Amino acid sequence: MKIRVRFFASIRDLVGEPEMNLELEIGAGIKELESVLEQHLGPKRWSLLEERLYKVAVNQSLIDITQKLNEGDEVAFLPQVTGG
Repeated sequence: MKIRVRFFASIRDLVGEPEMNLELEIGAGIKELESVLEQHLGPKRWSLLEERLYKVAVNQSLIDITQKLNEGDEVAFLPQVTGG
């Protein structure tokens, strides 16, 4: 199945592109997507992404990372917001 992945703010800067279209197995979830992204970005950039902590939204709604994805979903990686 095809999905669109978007990256925002500091995550976009780290990844080096604002979005990518990926092909995943039917029934894949966020964990499977993360594995594909790790292969695509390489272990060094992926570990930097993980260190920054992020939230995931599917079709503009924050989700639980156990959620399965569907054909045509838009997945967004959003940086954690801190304030003070």
